[in-house]
Amino acid sequence: MNALTELQQWYASNCNGEWEHSYGIKIETLDNPGWFLQIELEETNLQNSYFVSTEVEHDENDWYICKVEKNRFEALGDPTKLNKLIEIFLDWAKSQNAEWLTPPSLGDLQLQADRDFYNLLIAAPSSSEICHHDRCNKFQLEYSVMCAEHHFEMLRNYPFSDTMGSKGGNFENNDGESCNLI
Repeated sequence: MNALTELQQWYASNCNGEWEHSYGIKIETLDNPGWFLQIELEETNLQNSYFVSTEVEHDENDWYICKVEKNRFEALGDPTKLNKLIEIFLDWAKSQNAEWLTPPSLGDLQLQADRDFYNLLIAAPSSSEICHHDRCNKFQLEYSVMCAEHHFEMLRNYPFSDTMGSKGGNFENNDGESCNLI
């Protein structure tokens, strides 16, 4: 199967009636000359996946650069490299997930969003005041009357422990306080 066909399959597998309205794939030409490929990774099974940036330059007519920044795969290359750029993306996508054409479930996306939100909360400064939630002895967030866990529950309107489930773990906030996510 050729690279463009596989890229089309990956795109189609992520189209769910919502994703394609906010995200997608761009292929453009550059004026130096060359190609630019941008693939949005938000809400795909590649969201937050690690990619080793690549920069190859043999000469001004033989080069390419690939990187992931802000959940976007971005690749640039000389006029002969479009297929190579797509192949690099596909090889990486396949290496990250055996089911690379299976998009994440809505539950997985919500869990990831909740974890990202909680990570922002625990990175926020704490005050010296104790959380106002009953029987909690953790420090409040700087601009809240709750600690990170209870602030999360107040805003999300569901228990923190249900969010993290069995995939929880330990995090440490800026005050060195251990936060158990089980």
